[in-house]
Amino acid sequence: MKRDMQLVREIFFQIEDLPHHNKGPFDKLPDESAEVLDYHLKILQEAGLVAWDQIDRGNDCNWYLGLRLTWIGHEFLDNARNEGVWSEVRRALNDNAVKSASFSIWASTLSDRLSQLLS
Repeated sequence: MKRDMQLVREIFFQIEDLPHHNKGPFDKLPDESAEVLDYHLKILQEAGLVAWDQIDRGNDCNWYLGLRLTWIGHEFLDNARNEGVWSEVRRALNDNAVKSASFSIWASTLSDRLSQLLS
């Protein structure tokens, strides 16, 4: 399964809006399968961008208790929040010459572009 940075951004927005002590399946993105969402949550957790207190494995989907962004997850989302900056960086990193980029490149490129706009 491929990592989808657009989906990562959408997941972050949805997690940010969750109540503090949430418990339930993460199904805020109905156009995505539970399998795709669970995969992305797992790799985001492995990268230290999201965390949860407990996970209960269900038949059709996993239930997350206390699903939240970590400090680093919030930092990334703050840099990715502006639609114009996100679209510009996304176009640049999805360009035919680049094709794909690591998370650290995404994070630093977003941060650099935002810094340029602020100076």
